[in-house]
Order: sequence, then structure tokens, then C-alpha cells
Amino acid sequence: MSRCSRAALLALGATLLLAAPAAAQDSAAAAPAKPTKLFASDSVFAITIAGDMKTYVAARDSTAPWLPAQLIVAGDTISIDIQQRGHFRRKASSCSFPPMSVKFDKDVKGSIFAKQKKLKLVTTCRPESAEYARYILQEYMIYRVYALLTPVSFRARLVRVTYTDTAHPGATPFTTMAFFVEDQKDMAARNGGTVLAAKNAVREDFDAPALAVLSLFEFMIGNTDWSFAAEHNLRLVRTGVFGAGILPVAYDFDWSGAVNASYATPDRSLPIRAVRERVWMSYCLGSPDLAEAVALFNARRGAITALYTDSRILDAEWAQRTIEYFDDFYKTINDPARLAKAVKRHCAG
Repeated sequence: MSRCSRAALLALGATLLLAAPAAAQDSAAAAPAKPTKLFASDSVFAITIAGDMKTYVAARDSTAPWLPAQLIVAGDTISIDIQQRGHFRRKASSCSFPPMSVKFDKDVKGSIFAKQKKLKLVTTCRPESAEYARYILQEYMIYRVYALLTPVSFRARLVRVTYTDTAHPGATPFTTMAFFVEDQKDMAARNGGTVLAAKNAVREDFDAPALAVLSLFEFMIGNTDWSFAAEHNLRLVRTGVFGAGILPVAYDFDWSGAVNASYATPDRSLPIRAVRERVWMSYCLGSPDLAEAVALFNARRGAITALYTDSRILDAEWAQRTIEYFDDFYKTINDPARLAKAVKRHCAG
């Protein structure tokens, strides 16, 4: 089977189980799984998280204990625990409200959160700011774009969440948008694989079409906040198929040019001065692999544009700005000489 047809299968939701003859496939290869109920839809729904929010916000410590809380959805009350997560956004100097991990005390069968154990909740960094509220929506939309390009990506589910401090009666509840990110094991299982911890992975370890799609996607959104070497903002999936390479999966896009957050600045070692400038952060990929990925991105261009033009969550101005930012990307990838120059100038290996 050609690499081109493998790339097409990857884009259409295959798990690379056809990447080798049946006799050569590992008998331990996992079967793909359906998405959990929470991530089977893109509709927005409302929840309330109630607990000692003052203590939660004040912690600012990765070693702080989990705090008991309640998640209320559609009239049901679910016992959860909450804890801060992240690095930059957990700092008080960065965010007045830190990102959250939500842990479910038990499986809540029948609920939209059935089969969930622990989830990341991407929260607004500053609830009082309309600008920061837009960052949440912009980042959520990037997850949607990624899903249009490949199922080997994290799903996200947008929610309208009200935070209520039950330990301090005088505290005023506030409501903002946020989104849950699919559990990494569920993402891997959905693609017939398992999560692999391999910080020493090298180019030859990766599935070539999947590597090209990941690299081009990060270049598209102008993201430099990721790394193969440190496995930073990246997860690796092994399908268990004989001869199949590792599938790299990206997440955490708030420092990308597509979001263009006011706090996002490129690393000083990079030859750019603003996150809206694109720089190739991946390996030196050859023309065949890039050509297959470019064909995929071109095939999905209409759907990506429609995602923004039809959006009911982004205002028209910012939707148009993002489309124009992506248009510039498409000018680059459809000019072979320009793309080759962009890759060669800063690629690794």
C-alpha cells in the first residue's frame, strides 16, 4: 500500500490496521473505539462547578491537594475533585483564574460524563476580560480544525460554566466559556492504539504521513510552543500494528499565531519576533511526504473556512482574521519553492 493511500486512510479515520498485510499485523493491535459520550457531539451545554473556589484560586502550587467540589449538569449533581494544572497559566502573575483538572469520584453512568475519570478543563485566564474570553474560543476552534484534518487528534467539547463558591457566601458566581479536552487514553483507544512515553523518539520512529500532517498543522496555526525532544505539548500513539510508526498528536495551542494571545511571545532562540510569524519547527521532510500532506490540507480547506464563516461563537471580525491568516499559509504550501525554503531554513535533521 502506498504512503499516499495510507495518508488518505489516516485522514478518513483509519487506524493504520491496513498498513501491512493481515499476516504481518501484530495480534495485539487494539481495535478502534467509539468516542465517549462527552466527545461524540460539538453542541455547547451548560454546567456549574461549585466548591471552595477561593482556596482553589489561591493554591498556585502543583503539589496542592485535590479539592472536593460538585459538577451540576442538566439537574444532576456529580461529585468531583478539582486541582490547578499547567505552568505559565497557573502563575498568579499570568492568570487570575488558573486552568483546571477535574477528577470524577466514580463513573456516572447515564450522564454526559459517563466513563470519564479525569479531564483537563481549559478555562479563561482572566474572567473579567472579553479579550481573554475570545482566546478560549479561538483555541477551541483550532482543536476543531485539527479534527477536520485527522482523527488522530484530541477532541474538545465547549461548555458554558458557572463557578460558584459554596465556602464563601459573599462571593459572586461568574459564568464563562471553557472546554474539556479528551483524555489521552481515550484519544489513543479511539484510534486503535495506546499512549507511548518515548521522549527519545527520533524522526525514523514516526509514521511518515502522520508526521507530515502534524508538522504542517503546527506550521499552519503558527505554533512554536511544542517540541519532539521534550515531548512538550505532544503525545505519541502506538497502534500495535507491525511496521507502523508512531503517531504524533498535538495539543495546547494558546501560544499559537492563530490565537494571537497578548501574553504569547516566541522563544528568544527563534528567528521571529511575533507569534503571527510562521517558522518550521519540525524535521526536514522530503517532497513526497509534504506533497501528500499539502493535498490533504487543500482538500479540507473549504471545510476549515466554513468552520469559521459559519461559526456562532466567534465574532465575524476575528473569524475573518483567522481565515486570512490561514489564507497566507495556503499561499505558502501551494508554492513548492516557497514551502521548501520555509522548511529547509529551520528544519531539524
